[in-house]
Order: sequence, then structure tokens, then C-alpha cells
Amino acid sequence: MGEFLTPVEVAARLRVTDDTVRNWIRRGQLKATRAGKQYRVTEEDLREFLQKGNDSREGKKVEALAA
Repeated sequence: MGEFLTPVEVAARLRVTDDTVRNWIRRGQLKATRAGKQYRVTEEDLREFLQKGNDSREGKKVEALAA
């Protein structure tokens, strides 16, 4: 299993807000694991999310801006 990222770290990579990342998690668009009261996202789950490529609510293309 790969490295775990916080929503803040995911947000920085994608240049979105951490609230956006948490919304994706709550809507089930981005897989995450709960660690206590906090979310953690694996590198693999982030790659899968990026391959899907869309934020369906806003209709925006999500691109990998940092690796």
C-alpha cells in the first residue's frame, strides 16, 4: 500500500480547496479512509480519481497538476 495523503495535501496537488476535496470524499467520488476524525487518501485512490477525470456536480475536468 502506498503513501497516505491528507485532504490538504491532495488539494495542494490539484490546486483546489481542501473543502472541495472533502466534498468529493463525502459524495463518494474520491475514495478515502477515516483515521479517527480525519480522512486519508492513498496515492492509488488519487490516481484512480484523476483517471475518471470529472467533478460531475460542476462539470469540470480535473487534471493532475503535480505528481
